[in-house]
Amino acid sequence: LVMVALVLCMFIVSLVAISIFMNLNISEIFGHVYQSTIGSEFGFLSVLRRTTYLLVVSLGLAVAFSSGVWNIGGEGQILWGALLAVAVSLLLVLPAYVMIPLALITGFIAGALWGLIAGFLKAKWNVNEIVSTMMLNFVATATMVQIAGGILRDPVVLIAQTKMIPEDLQFPFIIYPLNVAFLMSLALIPVVYVLMRKSVLGYKMRIVGGASTVAAAAGINTGRMIMISMFISGGVCALAGVLLVFGQFFRAQSAMTGLFGFYAIVSTLLGRSRPEWMLFMSLLLSFIITGTESLRVL
Repeated sequence: LVMVALVLCMFIVSLVAISIFMNLNISEIFGHVYQSTIGSEFGFLSVLRRTTYLLVVSLGLAVAFSSGVWNIGGEGQILWGALLAVAVSLLLVLPAYVMIPLALITGFIAGALWGLIAGFLKAKWNVNEIVSTMMLNFVATATMVQIAGGILRDPVVLIAQTKMIPEDLQFPFIIYPLNVAFLMSLALIPVVYVLMRKSVLGYKMRIVGGASTVAAAAGINTGRMIMISMFISGGVCALAGVLLVFGQFFRAQSAMTGLFGFYAIVSTLLGRSRPEWMLFMSLLLSFIITGTESLRVL
């Protein structure tokens, strides 16, 4: 709660500083932020839409952080999830009730394997995972540009983005701009909670994250736990990419991540990597980001 209060205070101070340096009316700035977030139906739904993807990535990072591994590769894992979702949607012709689960599974596996690379390097040669996951972000971005601007490219546009997925695969809206992807992100909370707090595997990963020497003395294979945690973490983060494709962009491109892979680091740390706190922290951060971005029109 102290950290949350500190973040809110910093946000308020930043708004005051902006009003002073730009010679704007303070009440006008706060009123605009309020109307763009929780003061209007569209603003509040926009906050919830951003929360959808930030929540999924935060849950993914919570798995790695609980295990003592810094997964900074959320951006690349999101891109791999999105890329596989589009590839499945465009290259296969199957009913929607088959395609969507298949895209979720393939996207999860792609992101999981991408995360596993850093986990393997950490477990095998103690390669710093911050460096390796950051470098893998650049590789994933370059891969997205090559594929989205190559075999899956939309011929109508000049930038590197894929064709649109079929309309029957696009998630329906609950109330525009919020769609059922939000409900799917909420359903992921108890799944990650049970994994990390109620399962033997989660207990072992938390032991490794809390005291690796104690874990090794207890007979836990720390290297294996690191790889498993990065595998799961990367897979969950990649699900955000799948939901971005089916719920918002309906295509894939390198600029679609919305920096969720980096913003989620903040929400995960504020929530102390506890899955049950991720929704509130994601809402808080989404409110701040949405309110800040709305000031561009002033």
